[in-house]
Amino acid sequence: MNIKIYQINTDRDDPVKRRIFQSLEALEKIFKSKDIKSDLYDKVSFDSEKTQDLTAEDKIAVLYNAPGEPPKVMYIKPELEEMQHLVGGYIEEYMPFDDEVAIICNVGTAIASVITEMGDQLVCVAVLGFLYWCWEKEYGKYVGLNVLVGITLNPMIKNVFLRRRPYFDNPGIQCLKPVKSGADIYDISAQGFSFPSGHSTNAVALYTSLGRYKKNRILTVIGIAVPLLVGISRFCLGVHYPTDVICGWALGLIVVFIVPALQRAVKNRWAFYGLLVLIALPGWFYCKSADYFTAFGILIGFIFAVEFENRFVKFENTRRVLRCILRIVLGIGVYFGLNTLLKFPFSKEFLAAATIPSYAVRAARYCVITFVTIGVYPLIFRLGDRIFKRKD
Repeated sequence: MNIKIYQINTDRDDPVKRRIFQSLEALEKIFKSKDIKSDLYDKVSFDSEKTQDLTAEDKIAVLYNAPGEPPKVMYIKPELEEMQHLVGGYIEEYMPFDDEVAIICNVGTAIASVITEMGDQLVCVAVLGFLYWCWEKEYGKYVGLNVLVGITLNPMIKNVFLRRRPYFDNPGIQCLKPVKSGADIYDISAQGFSFPSGHSTNAVALYTSLGRYKKNRILTVIGIAVPLLVGISRFCLGVHYPTDVICGWALGLIVVFIVPALQRAVKNRWAFYGLLVLIALPGWFYCKSADYFTAFGILIGFIFAVEFENRFVKFENTRRVLRCILRIVLGIGVYFGLNTLLKFPFSKEFLAAATIPSYAVRAARYCVITFVTIGVYPLIFRLGDRIFKRKD
């Protein structure tokens, strides 16, 4: 992530200084020059003596331009430490305010943001889709069930402890990557609770399961390294306490070891599935966050989907690159298409409401989506295989 801070002249009255500025790139296009001038603004440049004279406490006026946020004028001391506090992280490159423009590249935040995505639910779904649709069906079922139990239990625990994210109560901690980017970072219903870390649980449940199933040394190393990095990235980004991450890891490990053990102990598949549902069911009586009802719906849909596929579909895996790409792309299309289609009968207000009817619809929607994408969608694989065989 590149965060740019531009120092501006302050010889205009306060209302103009606090005007919402466009990004520098947009202004360059408008005025055809980096040395920007207009009737509203003096040129965007540095005037040390003028700025120091006109701002209180030896602070300077800067235009803070961060990706995804409207640029705004702020006042800071012309010191590296002050800029580090402003961007909420380590500054990799710093051009002092001796030049026209100071550019801060917060590389550490960018790396942490990329790493943290490896524990995101969408990434987990993509990996599971590849395993199940393409690589090895039973491998996908094993990993998928562990991940789904993890993402169901995590919000159940969150809704017991109700711990707010660190930046809610600690002014010195900045949220560098909110859970839901389009929402207010202080909206607890949108950003969710903090304990335990969902990304940490997801990462352990997914990547550790990969190594446990295959007993492969490289996958085992990945199963240790990736969850470790994902967890560290969560508190580096200001969205979790270290204890959230540690307990997220612990929950993931419990799931990875206990779920397969239960499956071996309970010989009847439906009895095993029933036990998982009974464990997950209490959340309906106290959970107030949408992520639980999403996960519950996916878990139910997955259970019925794998049984339906096993009895009626019985598709064959493929490791042909083109076929894999088509299966994954079409599968993602089916997923998002159904998600959009099943929202049509309901208003946005109803779907966003924190009510039992709304949550029930959410759970049912994700149950149907999962059942279709996992159980029904693979029916077309036979047609695709026939087409490719003819071409071969």
